[in-house]
Amino acid sequence: MKMSVGHAGHPEHFLSEVLIEIAAGAGIRLEGKAFDGGGEARRIASVHEGMAEVSLAMAETARWTYRAEGAYDGWRHTSLRALSAFQYPQWLGIAARWESGIGTLDDLRDARNMRLIAPLAGGASATWSFIAERVLSASGAKTAELVERGWRTEDLANAQQRVEHGDFDLLVAPLGAPGSLYAHVWHTASIVANLRFLAMPDTLLAEFESQYGLHRAALPARYVRGVETPLSTLFFPDWVIVASERLEDEVAMALSRAFEARRDALLPLHASLDPLRSPDGFGLPVHRAVKRDRQVREAIMSDRSAGPVTGKQSTQSP
Repeated sequence: MKMSVGHAGHPEHFLSEVLIEIAAGAGIRLEGKAFDGGGEARRIASVHEGMAEVSLAMAETARWTYRAEGAYDGWRHTSLRALSAFQYPQWLGIAARWESGIGTLDDLRDARNMRLIAPLAGGASATWSFIAERVLSASGAKTAELVERGWRTEDLANAQQRVEHGDFDLLVAPLGAPGSLYAHVWHTASIVANLRFLAMPDTLLAEFESQYGLHRAALPARYVRGVETPLSTLFFPDWVIVASERLEDEVAMALSRAFEARRDALLPLHASLDPLRSPDGFGLPVHRAVKRDRQVREAIMSDRSAGPVTGKQSTQSP
């Protein structure tokens, strides 16, 4: 079986390696496959089109692809089914160098000749580029307009050397738990530059919540150097393991049970959280076999909790 994986260093690749190892422990061989043009959209499409049986996506991405919303408006993947879900939290980080003079998102409206690093259209993540562009646009700083104002822009996926040399004024990027390229980018940026992290205003957060179903939460203080107090921003807590509706029932059930049984392998991803999640409630159907298996086990647990029934039950009041 093939598991469509992301570029090395990105969260999708790192998390996929953990899941492949868990599946192997249950006797299921998942072969990691990176497709040409292996960005997020290509990975999801490979499952929808039957070129891979399993992949991984942020919960928001999974919902958008199934419902043709957000970054996937007009491109609906109706064959996707959820197998399992777990937590691996990420926030949207927005930070400017102190020397740039940018103190709030409103300061972007008139800023000229700056250097931007962010997920840009056509990069590895359709979801993050969509979010970054919406944030910049709401701040009066669409990418195309920034270029006209003398800004130099670079896609996050290609900007590691620029980050290492401090060659940026504004950094917009996912910020999450250790183990991914994004974590390394922020760690490096916080060392080579004095960063001022920018909070997202409540009005903008409410717009993302109502229009795109995204969550707001505070990035914890001291989560990364430069964040001295909790920072209001977008929050992405959950990931969904997706498969095609054509995946055989026995395999789907075995994979789901394997991921559930090996929650200990997922715990190190973020020590303060219990990572396992129900696959329900993420905006796409649960695979029929997984849904049926969960219903049977819930019924058994319910019967057990009710306790044994002994003797004939009276229908009269005492």
